Parts: sequence; C-alpha cells; structure tokens
Amino acid sequence: MALVGLCASVYLVGARATGLAKSILAIEPKAGVAETRLLFLPEDRARLDAPVAPGEIRITVTGAYTSAEAPRPEGFTIRAGNPTRPWPQGWDGLLVIDAKGRASIHDVSQVKLGEKSFNLRAKPERKAFVDLATRGGFSVIQSHLLIREGVLDLKKVDGAPVARRRLLFQTTDGRIGIFDSTPKVMTLYEAARSLQEMTSPAMALNLDTGTYDFCEIRTVKKVRPCGLLGRSRVEALTNLFEFSLLPR
Repeated sequence: MALVGLCASVYLVGARATGLAKSILAIEPKAGVAETRLLFLPEDRARLDAPVAPGEIRITVTGAYTSAEAPRPEGFTIRAGNPTRPWPQGWDGLLVIDAKGRASIHDVSQVKLGEKSFNLRAKPERKAFVDLATRGGFSVIQSHLLIREGVLDLKKVDGAPVARRRLLFQTTDGRIGIFDSTPKVMTLYEAARSLQEMTSPAMALNLDTGTYDFCEIRTVKKVRPCGLLGRSRVEALTNLFEFSLLPR
C-alpha cells in the first residue's frame, strides 16, 4: 500500500515490526501514543489544512455514516463535549475519543468512561454518560461493530455486496489501528475475518467507504490521496477520523 516510503515510520513500528500484512494502514506501536480526532464537517474543515509537524504522519479517513436525508452523521454523536445527537441507532459499535486524543471502541450497551460503564440503550444511563462526556469534552460516534471481545460480530451472508473496506480496530493491549482492504474488494464479513486472522483484535468497527471514501496521508513534504474522494468533494461528508503519529 501507500505506506511504503511515504509512511515508513508508521509501517515500521506497526506492520513490519509485528509481521502484519500491508492492509494494516496504520497501528500504534504502543497504546495511547497516537493522537486521534473526530473531525465534524463543515465545522472542522480547516483542520485538514493544519500544519503537519516535522516527522509527523497524519492519516485522515472517512469516519462513520453520513445521513442520506440530512447533512449530519448518523447515530449517536457527541462533538467535543457537545451532544449533537445523543440517541443511539440500532448499530452496536461506538467510538469514543477523549480530550487528549485517546481513542477506544465499545459496545453501546457496555461503554466504559473512566471507572464507570454505561448502557446507552437505557435512558437513565445514557443521560449520565452524556453528562460525563460533555463535561470531559469527549467526541463520540456510532457505527457497526464487527468484532466484539475478539469474536466476529457478524455472519457470512450469501450474495453480500463487495467494496473497498476500511475498519478501525483496537488490539487486546489497547492499540488503535486502521485496516484497509485496498486494492481488494470484500464483503464486510470477509474484511472482518481477514482482520481477525491478522491481528486478533479485541474490537473493530466499520468505517464508511463506497461513495463516501475519503483517505489522505500527510507528512511535511507530501500529501497523498488514498481514497476515491478528493478534497474538492469532501463537502459530501459529515465526519472524518484522524490518526496522527508523532516522533517520540
């Protein structure tokens, strides 16, 4: 993939160091060392042009689903402490990012925040979670959970559509990574199974691709598109996931 050369440091500390396939677009060498963000568009559009630090590798991809009916993310959404849509959809995955840029993936019925666990399908617990996330400046977005506690959370379906797939995952030791099937097209089941065989992650959720596929890798010297949508069409999106690895 495009990581070789342009993103050698991410690839070396992640995929090569552990023998992972090139479909691992990025992975933290140690839990918590990457800075992650949810960018909500158009509010955070300027972040795409934010300067890249020397030695930094910044990967920005489409996040969760965009509503076809209104310009907003689908599902449960909190933007930097602002609960813009605090009602869960039927999907069982939740991405939580704290004010320091540390990401974690949860089942919506068992979301851990600090020392507490919340079932967002229960109204009193959902309200308590939203209050805590608001005070702490958390960002939250919902998607399909594909691997839960190391076990596939979906079944193989005959005739399922194939596409380029991108998954966000968390390892058993807490590291965050991005799986990208390019150049292969796969069903969601095939993508989740491939990721499971490569890394045995604890959790994984689906990132939107298809006609909403934005992917960009930036360093000080170069900007490299790695998705179908270019900058001129990013306005079709409502949210992006940013993974930034800084030199240590």
